[in-house]
Amino acid sequence: MTTLAAAVRDSVPSPTVTSYSRERASSSTTAKKSPEADAAAPAAECDMQAARHEVFQLGLEGMSRARRRDARRQKLVRLGAKPPPREATNYRLLMEEAKRKRVAEKQERETLRKSGLALPNVDQLKDFKKFKKPRNKNRVRGFDGQPGRFQKGVQILPRRVRKS
Repeated sequence: MTTLAAAVRDSVPSPTVTSYSRERASSSTTAKKSPEADAAAPAAECDMQAARHEVFQLGLEGMSRARRRDARRQKLVRLGAKPPPREATNYRLLMEEAKRKRVAEKQERETLRKSGLALPNVDQLKDFKKFKKPRNKNRVRGFDGQPGRFQKGVQILPRRVRKS
């Protein structure tokens, strides 16, 4: 004795599963690459990186400790690390070095001047500024009968006018 549901279940065929996958049609102009060539390219690149690393390590072995440390820091900076902060210098030593540079520059200018290649001296440039045309105090500026001046649409009055 079978039930009605069992009879229907046996008479209905099981569903068929169909999967559709469309592969690209290979054109006749493109040649298919061999899987060996695909595997060789990344391997060669990896080998080059490994060889580069080994060469760097061999180079480090021949250096002193301080130079080795500096070389490692430079490598880390190249790879994207923050560079180390600059070392602090004593202010007095910094000023002495600046003074030495000024004296050396002055001596160089003196030798150039003696050799005939005269460069404009700082004092000469100051003299040019001294001979600037003096300001005429009698010149009337903006004479329109208005006290003060206009700036950005606002009249600005001098103190002596404000007091009276």
